[in-house]
Order: sequence, then structure tokens, then C-alpha cells
Amino acid sequence: ASGAAHGAAPSYIPIQGVMYDDAGAPIDAEVTATFSIYASDIGGTPLWTETASVLVDDGFFTTYMGEVTALDLSVFRDNTDLWLGIQIEGDTEMPRVYIATTPFAGYAEYCGNVPDHDHDFSDLTGTLSPSTLPAGVVIGSQTCTGTQKVSGVDTSGTLVCSPDEDTGTSYSAGSGLSLTGTTFSVDATAVQAGCPARAARTPPSG
Repeated sequence: ASGAAHGAAPSYIPIQGVMYDDAGAPIDAEVTATFSIYASDIGGTPLWTETASVLVDDGFFTTYMGEVTALDLSVFRDNTDLWLGIQIEGDTEMPRVYIATTPFAGYAEYCGNVPDHDHDFSDLTGTLSPSTLPAGVVIGSQTCTGTQKVSGVDTSGTLVCSPDEDTGTSYSAGSGLSLTGTTFSVDATAVQAGCPARAARTPPSG
């Protein structure tokens, strides 16, 4: 069976930070942290959550979300804006942080999942509605009818056809010209023969 192009992405997101205790001293211990992803900055139910042990060394820590609870990257496909909430031990969850571009690169897993060039497409079913296509994309081939020619493409992606202004027009070479295919050439001898002779000028006498 033919394979399929697949842009798999690792389902882990690195998190780094600094932790201090109530006295402002850097923490040097292993703590329990809960990471949650939300679709809003306040309230709502987590779309994903994970509780993990995090080693903090002189205040600094690095961990990977998804190591304990599998992180389904489709969460980045299905949501435009996401926020990360972090709760340490029994403390109140910290103010959520907006998740910017990088984790959304995980959406690449859902790109390129198309049959390769050896696939016969016989197992593809269903009907694609033109309304679901991006602007400028149309379904099927397009042609201009009769003697019309393509003169452009409109904003919907449809060909603009215009009459061929040269249809039925023929050309012939006149005196002093020759026509080969669509190229005219000048017969220099014939053109010069049609010019009046110049009279010789006699220099004035001294």
C-alpha cells in the first residue's frame, strides 16, 4: 500500500522558569506542578492538564508538558487562542500566560497528510463544497469558449474571457514590403527606387 506524506511533530512543549519561596529565596527542591491549557484567559475548563514532579535547581527549572499526560496537538489546530495556567503545590493557579507562536508549530502534524504521487485516489470519497475553498481557488478546469481568449482571473478565481480582436483579420504586404508568417520585412531597394532623385549641386564660382 502506498504511504502518505506526514509532518509528524513531537507532542511535548518545553517550559522554563524561576521559582522563589515566600521570602524571595530561590527554591532548591523537587515540587509538584500542574500545567493546564485553556481556551480563555479567565475561567473555563482546561482543554488539557497535567501534574508532574519538577526539579528546581537554585530557582531554575525546565520541564516538558506532555511527558506525564499525552498532549494531543490537535488542541492547537482547533483553537485560535490558548492560555497556559501553572499551579505549584497547593498554591492558587498563577495568572494565565498567553501561548504564542511556537507551540502552534505542532499543527504541522496535520499538514501534508495527503497521498503520495503513487496513490490512485480511489479511496477518496465525499463532495467538496466550493464555499469551503480559500478565496481564489475553484474546483475543476476552466476554458474560454469559441474564439474568446483568457484576459485575466477575477477575485473568485474564475477566468475572465474576452473576444479575440484579431479573429478573421488578415494582412497582406504592400509595395516595398514582404510578409513571411507574421513578420513584415522592408525591401530597401524598392523603397529607395520610389524616392525622387536629388539634383547635383554646382559649387559657386570664384
